[in-house]
Amino acid sequence: MASVNQKPEKVDITMDFLYSLDNSHHTEFKAKIVNDIQKGILTQPEDLNKIYIMASCSIVVPSAKDTAGGATFAMVESTNKRKPETKQKVKYPIWQE
Repeated sequence: MASVNQKPEKVDITMDFLYSLDNSHHTEFKAKIVNDIQKGILTQPEDLNKIYIMASCSIVVPSAKDTAGGATFAMVESTNKRKPETKQKVKYPIWQE
């Protein structure tokens, strides 16, 4: 018996489209849709056009991970090689009488 590839159902096509969206832009949208489906708030979209319109109308909030940040530390070796100052003993003249 030969194996035959079956055409996927519309629900499977829409969910495949949802999961194929770019994570860097649509992570929050994807999580919201999947969570709403799990909660029963939203039914799985059965039409690819519906999920496409939902994705295209979602507002993408830019993430802060692209901004420069962090700290930079630099150490400079001193080129001044003088000896540390020490207190010199003061020699008092000895008075001879």
